[in-house]
Amino acid sequence: KGYYQEHSNASSCVLVDPGHEDMDGRTTQVECPSGQFGRGSTSKCSPCGQNNFSNASGLASCYACPRGFSNGAQGSTGCNGIPRGSFYNDTDRSESLCPKGYTCDGGGADATPCDPGRYAPDKGSVACIACAPGRFASVPAAFECGLCPKGYYQEQSNASSCEEKKDGDLVLDGGIASVKVPLGSYIH
Repeated sequence: KGYYQEHSNASSCVLVDPGHEDMDGRTTQVECPSGQFGRGSTSKCSPCGQNNFSNASGLASCYACPRGFSNGAQGSTGCNGIPRGSFYNDTDRSESLCPKGYTCDGGGADATPCDPGRYAPDKGSVACIACAPGRFASVPAAFECGLCPKGYYQEQSNASSCEEKKDGDLVLDGGIASVKVPLGSYIH
């Protein structure tokens, strides 16, 4: 096993080459097909692992998918570009879904945190959303906007903080505005 011989009058067998396998006593070695590799000798052809590929037959090893590309299956003959909403994970050279609070442009781009005042509520986001009036996000990578606390308001969208109401003012429901209480009125 691990040897072959093509010639009928030979006195010895030849070791199976890398990129090939023997077929249990056959007279020839067999090339490993695309999507597989072979170390030769007694090893059988094996499928390339996830995020690796072989695009030709007879290879002794597989190639890693380049940055910005991945594949999700063993035995692949190529790699696919990473789509928007996902990013290239350098740790395991794979495609990962964009986390909450970030946007992802796909390809080889890294996940980008949302700026303060903006948020991304779901995994796989491709754009950040501006916080609505009466809400804010004070830190980058927010996945939700907080309500302005009691006595504070924010009239603008895309805010990273709320403003304290002025003496004699009243904050409207939802914290979207502060209005002057008319003279002769009182707040109860």
